Amino acid sequence: MDAGAGRRTQQHFHDVALCPPVRGRRAHRKGGFGRKVGRSSRSDRISRRRAAETGEKAVGQAHSEISDQDLQRLLATCDYVVVGRITDVHPWAIPKSAASRYRTSEHSANWQEAVLQVQSVLKGPKLKRNKMVVRFPLSRDVAWVSAPKFVPGQQGIFILQKDEVSGTPTSSAGGYKADVYTCLKPGDWLPMTEEARVRSLLENR
Repeated sequence: MDAGAGRRTQQHFHDVALCPPVRGRRAHRKGGFGRKVGRSSRSDRISRRRAAETGEKAVGQAHSEISDQDLQRLLATCDYVVVGRITDVHPWAIPKSAASRYRTSEHSANWQEAVLQVQSVLKGPKLKRNKMVVRFPLSRDVAWVSAPKFVPGQQGIFILQKDEVSGTPTSSAGGYKADVYTCLKPGDWLPMTEEARVRSLLENR
């Protein structure tokens, strides 16, 4: 593999997509800037929701295929297992100090942040607050297509790892600095119907 191909492969895992800028040229014509921004904002929200709903359906189908052995492996290696509900989803605002590390490409992750309201902790240390920040890729690129996508109101069991992928493992979402967690593999999110199964596997570790 040549150096160029290697760099392109690495982009599958390390690039982050920023939200596309509004095209200001047509937007400024005849006072249409506000309308253009409004349409763009609504379009972005609709696109995020559709991508997340598609991902949720795919992950929901995949959960029934995960064996007890594979699920046990996920539970054994994760940092947290929690039952909770997503209350907010927004694009990750990359810190200025880290922006130079990220380049936009067709393989970019397009990282989003979900605020997770935790109802109960099945594995992991006691939380200081009942909220966690989960960073997830909205991209449908082959590198990220299997990762769970989230929408506000989504409930389930979240099998979480400390973020070692996006490159910035903390966030100020929710008004305070907090560690960020990821939920990237099929089986890392499960619907509420799987709660009894997860509890049983955790008890029998």
